[in-house]
Amino acid sequence: MDIPPPYGAEIHDGVMYGRGTTDMKAGLTALIIAMIELKESGQDFSGTVRLLACVGEEIGMLGSKQLTDLGYTEDIDGMIIAEPSTPYYNTKHKGSIQYQVIAHGRAAHSSTPEKGVNTIQLINDFINKTNVKIDEAAATAENDMLGKMLNVFNMIEGGNQINSVPEYTVLSGNARTIPEVGNDVVVGIFNDMIEDINANGQGMLELNLLQNNQYADGDNDSVLVDLIKVEDPQSENRGLSGATDGSNFTNVDNKFDFVIYGPGRIDSAHTLNESIEVDQYLAFIDKYVNIYKGYLK
Repeated sequence: MDIPPPYGAEIHDGVMYGRGTTDMKAGLTALIIAMIELKESGQDFSGTVRLLACVGEEIGMLGSKQLTDLGYTEDIDGMIIAEPSTPYYNTKHKGSIQYQVIAHGRAAHSSTPEKGVNTIQLINDFINKTNVKIDEAAATAENDMLGKMLNVFNMIEGGNQINSVPEYTVLSGNARTIPEVGNDVVVGIFNDMIEDINANGQGMLELNLLQNNQYADGDNDSVLVDLIKVEDPQSENRGLSGATDGSNFTNVDNKFDFVIYGPGRIDSAHTLNESIEVDQYLAFIDKYVNIYKGYLK
């Protein structure tokens, strides 16, 4: 079968194909329909069900930050985030730091490099020094479910022609943190390395934090977890390397039950043939209804 158009939402052999079907339109829609079914059932329940639908999760988690700042998670007892998790559920995920290190130097002809300040070399120095410190920090602790803190340098953009010393270079990277080695530790390493290199007086590095989202550290044992185990007795609790809006939602003084549990497989997300099994999506509507009823009885 040819890959269906990414925005067509076509169904073939019981599978819907399309961008965002598994990440996470299916989960969000299932939560909404389950709430509608609960309302239309007329059944009495104790408490309130609240839907927090956010924009900007992929570009800084802007919506969840706004809702958290407005206090929408200060009074809740439990939260389900419907990110694709099948066949697991997740009570924890790593934090995410997206950043740039910007190098400012001085241009010169490549035949007289001593007259310039090479920003690619500055970035190279930063990478080498930082890798040592990151490895040392990562070796200090490992989370039972999330593993080690890690950092990846992903992009380098610098220079404008082959016979000139580059005066401007940008390094982009992404760090993934754990409770034992958190965001402050990683950002502190970046700042220390930048200060060390800048002290040489040859050019200047600066740090630009694009995204600084905390890890989510929910309890492994909770009423919400117990209800999910009833719905999926064979499911296992796995730590999630990726980050979710839970980074913001759980970053409050209120400690509440927190679980990532939704239809779809995370390895299908962002792929050319992203898809969701229709039967699995429909089954999750019933699961959410049962969880709502069990939690609010």
